[in-house]
Amino acid sequence: MINDYKNWFAKKQEFLHHLYHHDSLIMHRIINVIITLDYISNLDESELNEDYDVIFEEGYKYLFSTIGEVEIYLTKYFDDNLHKFLDYEELINYTLYLNELKTTLLEQGDLNEETNNEISNIQKEIDDILISKDPFTQDKINEYDARILSTFESKIHHLTVPEVYDRIAEELHII
Repeated sequence: MINDYKNWFAKKQEFLHHLYHHDSLIMHRIINVIITLDYISNLDESELNEDYDVIFEEGYKYLFSTIGEVEIYLTKYFDDNLHKFLDYEELINYTLYLNELKTTLLEQGDLNEETNNEISNIQKEIDDILISKDPFTQDKINEYDARILSTFESKIHHLTVPEVYDRIAEELHII
């Protein structure tokens, strides 16, 4: 799997470099996943263990899926124009967050119907903005946050994949 990751990363390196160069929110979302996977992929085979295997596998799945989604947005809504994409990246980043939140809540048995419906409604609103290229402000993102939080039955903070990898990278002392 490490070789698959290295090959995949080599194919995506130019795109990832562009995101990094533009100080992209998407790159901020995934950077510690990349750092962690690179760290594990450079370990000596004798240092690898089951924990590293799980961390690597889950991180690679997440990265592969997330970059795939981002590329779909870039192509579908912005005709592969990265600069136009970056104008709306905050909304796309929020959609990625909503997808991760929904998956996390579902896995933990905390996804209620109201939250599920609100996530779907917000994703539809974001999709409409992306299609029409309507302007938006941070107030819109804040409104979305308030709407989502109002549906939670529990006020427990649920960690998304990037937050988990932030903690892993800290524990490994690689950031």
